[in-house]
Amino acid sequence: MSEVPTYTSESARDLLEAMDDRSGLMTEGREWELVDEWLSFSARFLLLESGGERIAIKLGTNWAGDTVAYVASETRRVGKLLAGLPSGRVTMPGVLGFATDPPALALEYLTGTPLFAALPSLPDSERSAVLRLCGEAIGAFHAAQEVPDDPRIGTAASRELHSTARRSAVGVGMVRRAEPRLARARGYRFSPNDFMVTGEGSLVLLDPPHVQKYDYVHRDVASFFMELHRALVGERRPAGEEENETLRRGQAAFLEGYREAGGVALDREEDRWAIELFQVGRVVGVARGRLRSGLGGPAWRALSWAWWLRKKMSS
Repeated sequence: MSEVPTYTSESARDLLEAMDDRSGLMTEGREWELVDEWLSFSARFLLLESGGERIAIKLGTNWAGDTVAYVASETRRVGKLLAGLPSGRVTMPGVLGFATDPPALALEYLTGTPLFAALPSLPDSERSAVLRLCGEAIGAFHAAQEVPDDPRIGTAASRELHSTARRSAVGVGMVRRAEPRLARARGYRFSPNDFMVTGEGSLVLLDPPHVQKYDYVHRDVASFFMELHRALVGERRPAGEEENETLRRGQAAFLEGYREAGGVALDREEDRWAIELFQVGRVVGVARGRLRSGLGGPAWRALSWAWWLRKKMSS
């Protein structure tokens, strides 16, 4: 992949001028100035300002030119989906335009605190309210996805479930009994960088889920719960008794929102098992990655975390 160029105000304005399907502030002929830039896991962002107004340009580091139009359409579609949630408190930046060379989106600039940085300091009731909104967002996305009638999709999901059970060395005997009753949807592929919390307690989804893969919904929920553990407990040790209760309340709030917007309770034995299984699988994967990188201490801490999760499954 070629290097991302260094941008100036002038080159950022050139990029804006080359964008298609422009709307809102992008149609006003403003003189934009580059005031900040930052990196996320899979993108580079440029912040531009004019007359007190701001917009953000997102340059996807793994986008092909023909991907960005799809991402733009997904951002708009998911934005409408979230606007219809029961709470009315989840929003997304609107798309103001997009370019294919280099692949880039121009987005409304919304402010807030990264979700997982905010959670530890929130009072319990506020934390539960925010996590309920997260459950609404992910549940609504899952519910809106019709799984294609394609045997290959079911086979791929089944293989991942069986592989996770073998890799985690837990619950192998449960797989065949639980599998027929597990719901699938298009993957949300949650990242902790995806959500922000506003001062009013609303939620901002920064990056729309646009991965075209169908899997068991439990995988997405497990990813969220794994990141929730990282936020509230950290990775260095399993949760203590009080921390475990905080996690339990947070997970319950998430699942309450998921049930309301997604229409699925995820409270059957096989649902709880699958969520816990995918958590163990993710943490074991983290540990193995660190061992391969020669990070012995962090790897053993992750394995200790995985062992604690396995013990919870068997209790």
